[in-house]
Amino acid sequence: MKAIKIAGYPFVRILIFLLKYKKTSGIFNFVYERLPYRAVRYIVDKIEQPKFSFIWKILLDNGKIIKTKVDKDDIKTWQFALSYKWQDPLLNVIENKTEQFYRNKNLLWIDVGSNLGLRSLIPLSKGKSVLFVEPNKELNTINNERCRMNLFSDYTIFNCGVGEKDDELEIYIDKSSYLSSFDKTISQGFELQRVEKVAVKTLDSIFYGLNRGFDSLYIKIDTEGFEEKVLLGSKKIITEYKPDFVIEINEKGNHFNSIINQMKDSGYRVFELPESNLNMKRIIDITSLQSFNDYTFKGNNFLFTTNDKLINFLKLT
Repeated sequence: MKAIKIAGYPFVRILIFLLKYKKTSGIFNFVYERLPYRAVRYIVDKIEQPKFSFIWKILLDNGKIIKTKVDKDDIKTWQFALSYKWQDPLLNVIENKTEQFYRNKNLLWIDVGSNLGLRSLIPLSKGKSVLFVEPNKELNTINNERCRMNLFSDYTIFNCGVGEKDDELEIYIDKSSYLSSFDKTISQGFELQRVEKVAVKTLDSIFYGLNRGFDSLYIKIDTEGFEEKVLLGSKKIITEYKPDFVIEINEKGNHFNSIINQMKDSGYRVFELPESNLNMKRIIDITSLQSFNDYTFKGNNFLFTTNDKLINFLKLT
């Protein structure tokens, strides 16, 4: 069933029509979660948020179902419901395979800049320990409600930012659910909702304050320009545990080079994760590149690992 052909047929128009009514919204939900990626992207551009509240069911790559509330008065909850299928399917695959790789390990999944918790659904669904770190209280409330709805118990939410030292900083919060930053320059591109002062802690101080033992760590970082400072505050973790990292790095140039060099100096291999719309199923090893001045980036997410067995297990190279 090719998405490009489906999109022009009455099938899609009928499917979108089902979303107008609460009684039939579940049918739309069921079909949407099982459509191929290109059809999903087409539909997302055509639909509007329903005028009623309801429970959406997300189908994960591991076959598990996650329930999430769609609030008719909060567009963030609607965007979240749709996002697992359209936002980054390659990350879905990597997260699922990484969880499988560490299935018999005592793994802690750390989600730095967790937002609404999309990137931690896989480990939560399999009962892994998850640590959310997010300075936006509104998003943490929504995330906590979803975790309780799905009876997740092994998770902790830290309502703070992460940086190179314990501090208190102003954070610039966008009207969408996807953007907030400690970097005032980056925030100039936001549709600014508010500015708040929030606590900032190092990842080292957060982790070593847990008083729990773990075999392995997986760390996702999405902090809108603050990535290097997060890593500088994680030196002890990196030295002791050599965690696997997936880091979103939007800003290239010196910022990007500094992060890459820091991680390579710590013994990490670096892999680029292409954007899903490029239809590339492989991660790209960029460890050996000495300069990125003439490099054409294919995405903003990067995998850092010292574990060759994990790379072989992913089978994406």
